[in-house]
Order: sequence, then C-alpha cells, then structure tokens
Amino acid sequence: MEITLTQKDLEKAKIQNSESGMLIDELAYSAGQWTSEQLYENNFDYGPFEPYRFNYEADLLANTKTEEDIYKVIKALGMGMNANITTLAKKAKLQAGAWIALEQPEFFSTLLEAYTDYLKENGQDQEISVQYTKELEEARDSAQDDLYREWLNGGQERDNNGVVYEISKYFTDARDGSYYNAETNTEAFYTFELNDEDIQNAKDSGYNKRQLKAWILDSVRNSGEARKQKDKQEREKRKAERERLTAYKAEQNTKAEAERKAKLLAMTLNK
Repeated sequence: MEITLTQKDLEKAKIQNSESGMLIDELAYSAGQWTSEQLYENNFDYGPFEPYRFNYEADLLANTKTEEDIYKVIKALGMGMNANITTLAKKAKLQAGAWIALEQPEFFSTLLEAYTDYLKENGQDQEISVQYTKELEEARDSAQDDLYREWLNGGQERDNNGVVYEISKYFTDARDGSYYNAETNTEAFYTFELNDEDIQNAKDSGYNKRQLKAWILDSVRNSGEARKQKDKQEREKRKAERERLTAYKAEQNTKAEAERKAKLLAMTLNK
C-alpha cells in the first residue's frame, strides 16, 4: 500500500522541526539524516574553489586588450609596468596583452602568474574577470547539484544509500520509498510503500487502515521532536563545556600572572 506525503500535509499537521521545514528536509531530519542545509554546510570547505579547466592565459589576453584594460589589471595585481608598453602596442596595432606576450615574454609570464594567483585567491570577489566569476559560479552550482543528487539517491560510497532510502528504512518495514523533487508548478511529494508488517505496526499503535497517513505523520512528528530535543541538549552541553574551558583558562591566566608578579617582586637587590 502506498502512502504519499506532501508539503501541505506537513503544514496541516503543523510539523516543523528541521530548519527549512521543507518536505524532504523534515523527513530527513526525523530519520536522523543530514538536511539539505547541513549537507551544504558540512561540504562547504571542499570547493570547488576555481573553475574546471579554466584557461588563465586566454582570459588574461581577453582582459588586457586596451590601455585602460591593462592598467586596471596591473593596478589590481599591485604590479608595476613600463609606461611605453601601451604606446608600442598601439604602434604595432596589437592588443596590449598580445604585444607583451610577443615582445616581453618574461614580463608576460610574471604577469600571468600573478593574474592566476589573484583570481584563485579572490574567487568570485575579484573584479577583473567576468568570465572567471561566471565559470566559478557554474562549477559551484554543478558541484552542489551533484552533491544534492547523491544526498537524495546515494552514491558510490558503500555506506551512502541516500536519504530517500534512509527515510523509508527508518519509518517502514518495506523500506521502499520514492521522492519527487518539485518543478516550478508541481508540488514535491514523498511516497512510502507499506507492507503487511507496517500496517500491523500501525494497528498495534492504535491506528486503523484508514489512518495510515496519520500514523506516518505522527511518526515523523515524534521522531523529529525527539531529535530536536536531543540537538538542543547537545548544544547546551557544548555551550557549558565552552564556558567551563573559558573560566578555567581565565583562572590559569590569573594564577600565572600572580606567580609572575611574585617572582618579579622577589628579584630584590642584595644588600
């Protein structure tokens, strides 16, 4: 038997224990899994931190065509440049960057190295390459999309079955669930497949066959509330530990300062 939950079902039942309250996050949270917010937070430090296969030399040349361009780049990089470069480039009827690459290859190599380092260090906050910003954003969006799909449906890792499976495993004996990720005009829904054992468990808990959705919703609510309470206790425990360590360090510093002062006072002149 299939039981389908939607966002409206959660809202009608006034269930929200996860941060977002969205259907898949609420179910994941209640099942003891990461929510989508936790997924991104816990993977933030893993990049990507630069675009895939970015051509730094081509980008530098594209952004040093004119005199204005080259001075903007040089200023951003904090470098110096011979003022005759742009004049000579114009005489040769070449773009500034192209002339440097041809006539001053050593300087161009230094410029390219500095340019590459600057883009990598500043990421999307740099101001000299629109293309770099665009490709970095695309790389990050692609990585997040891959991460989200793996979070939902599992990946290559042996212990990563995906939250769609883990939710059904947590709440049902059938362990067969499916999730539809909503598009623009369609509501997302999660469908549980219940077997005879699940139906019997619901009956044993006081629910009849017409109340199976209520049974699932109550299970989601109760599990989510229990986890939320446990998370709160863990936060309070960590806070108390931080406060204890802060007080201990302050006490040790006070003690060390007193001992230092006593040593200094003991350094009297011999009579």
